[in-house]
Amino acid sequence: MGTEFWWFYDVIAVAIFLICIFLSGKKGILKSGLDVAGYILAVVVALSISGTMAESLYTSNIRGSNIKKIDKHLTSDTFTEMMCEYLDSLEYNVDIKQEKLNNIFDEADEKTIEEINDEIYKYINNINGRKVAEEDELKPQLIEGYAVVISRIISKELNKFAAETAAESIRNDPETMPHLISLLREPESQKTAATYIADNYTAPAYKKIVRLVLFVALLVVIIIIALFVVRVFTGDKNTDSTTSHIVGGLAGLPKGAVLTAAVAAMVRLYVILGSNEMLFFNFEAIDKSFIFKRFYDLILTL
Repeated sequence: MGTEFWWFYDVIAVAIFLICIFLSGKKGILKSGLDVAGYILAVVVALSISGTMAESLYTSNIRGSNIKKIDKHLTSDTFTEMMCEYLDSLEYNVDIKQEKLNNIFDEADEKTIEEINDEIYKYINNINGRKVAEEDELKPQLIEGYAVVISRIISKELNKFAAETAAESIRNDPETMPHLISLLREPESQKTAATYIADNYTAPAYKKIVRLVLFVALLVVIIIIALFVVRVFTGDKNTDSTTSHIVGGLAGLPKGAVLTAAVAAMVRLYVILGSNEMLFFNFEAIDKSFIFKRFYDLILTL
């Protein structure tokens, strides 16, 4: 991932502001003032509608498909098998038996995550009759293991951003894992587990993606309509007053801010869909910018 192009984002932001100031100055105070009103209306409407529409579109068009895709890669042994692989990768030089983990994970719903981790900790440290890891070392690695395993299950079919979001959710709140483990260990069907994963771990990511798409689309459409309405009612006449042109130019600042925010939203989509791995569109490069990152950080709150 390249960060040497961080300046590219600030150049875009400055260019947008300068163009908006220039064009608004040419229009004068009346047209530019009306334009600003249209831009503000576009932001308010896009923000208010995009959230509601994203929720509805996710539920009606995306949720069911995601559940099926997750369920396709699950069996009652999937989670235990992947946890064995993860624990083996820690290089403690112990032979992790899947059936032993199965015994620990059975009836996980009746245990806390701390109790499950205690059992795994005791099991690993007694395999060869010797301690291979301290408690404060192994238990955080177990939490990371749950996050990694669920993330890998999700990433087999779904967006990598959704997988990363799910992993972060587990790291922040591992107490949800006992219930999920219990669902994953169901011998007959894992659809309930797939549904739980989709509703609790991947839904926020997909809703964010849909909302960003809707926000940008609504913003652009409403701005175009607003500009058309302003032109219809004011005609092509421009005031010749120098003061009007100067004040009109200042009106270009909020217009530039709105358009830069729209560009930031589009870049955010590229970062998400590209899993933060593209040359230009990655968070490290954006974070080094001076101006653009302010708008990007604002978009992150959507």
